[in-house]
Amino acid sequence: MKTKLLLGAFILIVLVLPAINADSIEPGYKGISINNYITNVGNFPEYIFVSSGNIGPGMCPIQRIAENGEISGYYKFCSPSVYAIPANKFDNEKVLEINNNTNTTNEQVVEYFISIGGKEVIKEINTYEQVSVSSTQEEKTNYYTIESLEKTIEEPNKVLTERNYSQIIIYLIISLVALILIITFIKRKKWFS
Repeated sequence: MKTKLLLGAFILIVLVLPAINADSIEPGYKGISINNYITNVGNFPEYIFVSSGNIGPGMCPIQRIAENGEISGYYKFCSPSVYAIPANKFDNEKVLEINNNTNTTNEQVVEYFISIGGKEVIKEINTYEQVSVSSTQEEKTNYYTIESLEKTIEEPNKVLTERNYSQIIIYLIISLVALILIITFIKRKKWFS
């Protein structure tokens, strides 16, 4: 009886722990947010730009791109793509209906966009990243420039990384102190030999 109970507990732990840990940050890492912008939304006044995540609208809803080109934040595993939709075919009520239907899949969203003349212009945007806790990176901002609606961009045209400069100074001071200690130790060793 005890053996069955222990085996059952072990199986439960093996099955449940990975699910609990799936959304956490790995030890030794920290999460940084990534801001994304389209620099030239105004160059395409006959289109409305929307983003949609790869998991589906239940978890990653369709969002309209702001007039300043800002692509709203998403859950870290969404990896949204951006679509240009002809303004005369964009139906905000239909988008709300899709977002509210938890059974809608990402494939159905893409099919809908294509059916109304939508074009994927940016593919799988990164909205979250994990870096080492010793990294000086605090935040990234990606800038995308759409040259043609016939071309899908896969990488940002420009990336700005915000860093924690006080951490850089601390690392430099620690390195200099370590260097001075090493030199001092080597000199003292030569004196005593």
